[in-house]
Amino acid sequence: MLARGDPPQSPALIAIAEAQLASILDRDGASEEAAALWRSAYNFNRTDPAKKFEAWAAASMAAAHLTGLGRPAEAEPLLREALPLSIAATGPQSESTITALMQLAGNLENAQPREAEALYRKALTASLALYGKEHAKTADACNSLAVILYRVAEYREAEELALQALALREKLFGLSSTEVAVTVGNLGAILAGAGRYADADGPLRRALAIREEQRAGVALESALIHAGDNLVNLGNYRDAEPLLRRALELRIARAGPSDPDTATAQEALAIALRNLRRYDQAIALLRAAVDVKTQRLGADHSDVGYALNNIAVTLDALGRFGEAEAAYRRAVEIGRKGFGADSPITALWLQNLATNLDEQRRFPEAEPYYREALDIQKRLFGADHIDVAQTYNNLATNLQSQGRLAEAIDAARSAARMTAAVAGPAHPRRILYELNLGAMLTYQGRDLVRARAYLRSAQLGIGQRIALTREFDETARSDLAYYRPAYTNEVRAAWYLTEVVQENSTGR
Repeated sequence: MLARGDPPQSPALIAIAEAQLASILDRDGASEEAAALWRSAYNFNRTDPAKKFEAWAAASMAAAHLTGLGRPAEAEPLLREALPLSIAATGPQSESTITALMQLAGNLENAQPREAEALYRKALTASLALYGKEHAKTADACNSLAVILYRVAEYREAEELALQALALREKLFGLSSTEVAVTVGNLGAILAGAGRYADADGPLRRALAIREEQRAGVALESALIHAGDNLVNLGNYRDAEPLLRRALELRIARAGPSDPDTATAQEALAIALRNLRRYDQAIALLRAAVDVKTQRLGADHSDVGYALNNIAVTLDALGRFGEAEAAYRRAVEIGRKGFGADSPITALWLQNLATNLDEQRRFPEAEPYYREALDIQKRLFGADHIDVAQTYNNLATNLQSQGRLAEAIDAARSAARMTAAVAGPAHPRRILYELNLGAMLTYQGRDLVRARAYLRSAQLGIGQRIALTREFDETARSDLAYYRPAYTNEVRAAWYLTEVVQENSTGR
């Protein structure tokens, strides 16, 4: 109520006052009060044809606060309404329109990545027209487009754009800048996503070195995890462990033991420990991660799916297949709901469920899950990707167990060919797939020369891996026992081949 003698309050003055107060509140970060004030200013200005720019600015700020509060779904309609306002007020290639395109694309990255890709492409085109090739805003748009292309598995174009953004940011900001650390880290992630883990190692280590020099807090934690994860993918579990342990220690010190970020670091370390066959330590970390993420994020959150999948893989390694199956099925349910049917994550979890059913000798039940995962991966990645190879290899084992050896060999050939194209001889997957194909050809008895070639290639990789062993510990002994079939099957193939030669020479 107005007191006697107060000036009359107009809606326009109220809107100005709300925007000014919201601007003051912006300094304290995302808040409910600021979001409400900016939304109110937007609702007033959008009705005035002369206030389109002010309406865009208010909607943009309201959406930024809602996003910061973890409510991107509420921000989306504001951003969709804000974009045409900016275009109408300032044109399709203005600074505000580029911001509006980038902001809406960022909002849509998780739920609608293809629409986000189209928006980032428009932002890059507008940035080139407005700023030219050598401007920071153009580098931002280039980097953002590279990231979303990585998300939708368009790795070749993503790599090209990331390299362009990296060269530009090095020129503009210096070799050890935050902007370069972000971009070179993204380049490493893109290469790893394409299965080129050896190529990814250099960029990820460079990003880590910059973050170490900067003492970059949260960014340093992430760089440690990304570099460690890539070493796990390379099969270099011993070097991965100290990086991942340090990341976990830093996150506990910063966020405490009951934070979802800490749980993510626990999972990363647990995966390395699982591969080092330290299962009890791994499963303890994973159970803690599942509990934290369920409590803090909700039972259907995608991060809970990740944690459940990881704990199921560890239970499988311990031979606790029934417990693992239940966790896999729950992860697949979360994946279908959260990521959709055409997601690489959903495909991975489907494949893991199928492998679990194989372990329980339920082969016909497992086969459709393999084929569904393979269809998804081929649509997303194309025919030559290391994750597609993994699914082919597992399908080959399944078909062999069903007595369908010819089909199994065809699938195993695909797995070995794809992996040889992207991984060196010592990569654990390449060794395994060549070993499996060599064994199948040996037992079929029709192509023994090629069987020996595959088995000898696997032996070469095993030798390279064993050469990395610093001491003959339990892990090294376990590795030798695990890879023994490469040698026994090669001897068997040689024996069968000798028999064939003798039969041919005697005319039998």
